[in-house]
Amino acid sequence: MAAKLRYFDQALAAYRIAKSAKKREETLYSAHKAGSDLTFAFGQMRQRLEVEERESQVFFIYDPTTPPFHLTQDNASSCQLQVASNDRR
Repeated sequence: MAAKLRYFDQALAAYRIAKSAKKREETLYSAHKAGSDLTFAFGQMRQRLEVEERESQVFFIYDPTTPPFHLTQDNASSCQLQVASNDRR
């Protein structure tokens, strides 16, 4: 999308400095085409974001595992195992 924005900016700059009527017409067409490409790329990006947001809502993982509130020598090794498994999320 950054490349499309750069092409659009370059097309507008070329249109701005064009002097003759023929050159202005050519650069106007280029600016319209670059703007259309940028609009399409933005629409695709927005659609992809919407799809990813919907999919993230579908794939929610409920993990009721909580670490212990205090550590003793007996549960220290099991706590380390639980913390290591929780870090993988």
